[in-house]
Amino acid sequence: MGDEQPSPRELHQLIERNHKDLVSDLRDMQTQHSAAIQTLIAQMQQYVLREVYHAEQTAQSERIARLEKQGETDRERAATEAHSARQTSRMALLTSIGTFLAALAVAAVSAWLKGGH
Repeated sequence: MGDEQPSPRELHQLIERNHKDLVSDLRDMQTQHSAAIQTLIAQMQQYVLREVYHAEQTAQSERIARLEKQGETDRERAATEAHSARQTSRMALLTSIGTFLAALAVAAVSAWLKGGH
């Protein structure tokens, strides 16, 4: 009994069963590969988006640094202008005081000359 050969019908059924199993296995592999490819595509899209995000963050950091530097320059310019304005005000005040004292001195000398000589 162990030496009996399968009949053509049994061989045909075995081949059909193997064919169906093979087709099923191929479909399963295709589904698995399709899912893996979709996952890979999603990861790649996130990676690209992450790269864009990092590029935008870098550009924003550079803009902030530029604005901070500009703000510092503006503050320095404002401080210089305020100092210059204070100097101008002091000079105007000293000039006014000097003019007043000169007029007072002229009046005093004039009164001395008229009254004493």
